[in-house]
Amino acid sequence: MKRRAASILTNNKIGALLITQYSDKHNVLLEIQDDNEKFYAASIYIDHNATLDNDFKRIEELLTFTTGEKLIIEKNSNSRSTVLHDRITNNRGR
Repeated sequence: MKRRAASILTNNKIGALLITQYSDKHNVLLEIQDDNEKFYAASIYIDHNATLDNDFKRIEELLTFTTGEKLIIEKNSNSRSTVLHDRITNNRGR
């Protein structure tokens, strides 16, 4: 199966550590640090054919792991919504 999550860091002055216990073909979690700041960045693919229960569980695990830390979550859920300036709204975008 294809990998569906990725994070790209283009600043070579910032360090990034892959957190492997929370990374797989649908999820990537990075600890990102520079001289003054540390935060986590998560990329999550949410399969439009699957139920959301497992996805909510993954997000809860990330929130527990990063408790007290800054966390950015980016997701791909194949949703479309006029709220996001798309032309249409599908069921995933409601």
